[in-house]
Amino acid sequence: MRTVRRSLWILVLLISSACAVSATSAATSDTKNKSSAAEPYSGMKWREIGPYRGGRSAAITGVASDPMLYYFGATGGGVWKSNDAGGSWSNISDGFFGGSIGAIAVAPSDLNVIYVGTGEATIRGNMSQGEGVWKSTDAGRSWSFAGLAESRTIPRIVVDQYDPDTASAAVVTDGVAPSYTAEQSARGKVAYDANCVACHGQNLIVANYGPPLAGPYFDGKWRGQSVAALYTHTHDRMPPSRPASLPEETYVDLVAYMLEVNGVVAGETALTADTAALTEMIIPAK
Repeated sequence: MRTVRRSLWILVLLISSACAVSATSAATSDTKNKSSAAEPYSGMKWREIGPYRGGRSAAITGVASDPMLYYFGATGGGVWKSNDAGGSWSNISDGFFGGSIGAIAVAPSDLNVIYVGTGEATIRGNMSQGEGVWKSTDAGRSWSFAGLAESRTIPRIVVDQYDPDTASAAVVTDGVAPSYTAEQSARGKVAYDANCVACHGQNLIVANYGPPLAGPYFDGKWRGQSVAALYTHTHDRMPPSRPASLPEETYVDLVAYMLEVNGVVAGETALTADTAALTEMIIPAK
């Protein structure tokens, strides 16, 4: 009986050892398989194809005769150049100028001549202004100031097809300050209280239904925009229950009232509904 029991214990130990060896071999094999599967990717590394930080861009140009050559201007990072169709970029304006770029143009008759207009053209609440035009005659290795120091914003430059020294620039100036009379604002308040107060609130800030017409919301949405844009918005959406239903002069008065509440001081010249005149008026920053 003892011999049989001893034989059984030996058999159990042998089976346990065999299972352990088998499990170890399987684990080792699994580790090797995982290691082998990872090897093809072991040499791969992530890389930034850049530029690392340039902000939004409103200016970019290629060169018709060289499909690999591109330039772009950032609204807060100067001018960048790529010689490999965008695979890599290098800044070419540092040390000369920088900041907000609105336009870039390469002379068709001489690819070494580049014009850059500073100041982004995307009119918005936090746009950055520029300082005129810069010119390079050696493909961006060096730059010289080319004028229009007070231009603030240059959205487009066109270089003469045959003469690289002749260029035209579209310029957006600071704009005209809004002008309205105290009488217009007073009438605008009466019209507002009669038609809009239920939705936009007594103080224009705490609105019940529509968006606030004063305070942080106004600052973020309308400062830097034209009075024409504010007039169109007011005409097309107010009163909320029946937009575009009031007389034209009443909408002008409503805009005057909103300008006053938001700190734009009244003057002696009355505000009108003339689109061209309203477009030239820019609501100033705070």
